[in-house]
Amino acid sequence: ELTQSEIVLRSQIEKVSRDLAAQRASIQRQKQILQSLRQSDTRKDQQIQIFKQNAQIDSELITSLHEQIKMLNEQLDRSNALLLQQQKEHILLLERSKQVRKDVSLFTDSDDSDSFSDDSSVKTLSLIHI
Repeated sequence: ELTQSEIVLRSQIEKVSRDLAAQRASIQRQKQILQSLRQSDTRKDQQIQIFKQNAQIDSELITSLHEQIKMLNEQLDRSNALLLQQQKEHILLLERSKQVRKDVSLFTDSDDSDSFSDDSSVKTLSLIHI
């Protein structure tokens, strides 16, 4: 038969055991929460690294695109300058052609003889003038 003090001791031991089990469960939950937080931090760190890498790639891409645009603009400027020069030359040739026609017309109109009236003479005269 148990004495009163043994019953009290057993009751206290059971209470301490229950408290200890509850504390162990609480510690286990806290460990799980801590592990979850660490995993979350690791994922966040990985995401930050990915964002940094993407930002670097974006920066390099933007720089490359700027260089390509600059190069294309330079090529366009050269092409436009060449086209403008060709247009100027074409206008000069048209003006010379007009002047030659005018000169030939004056020459053929002022000459009453038929010595320069045939087409071959006019073509020869035009070629000589040019």
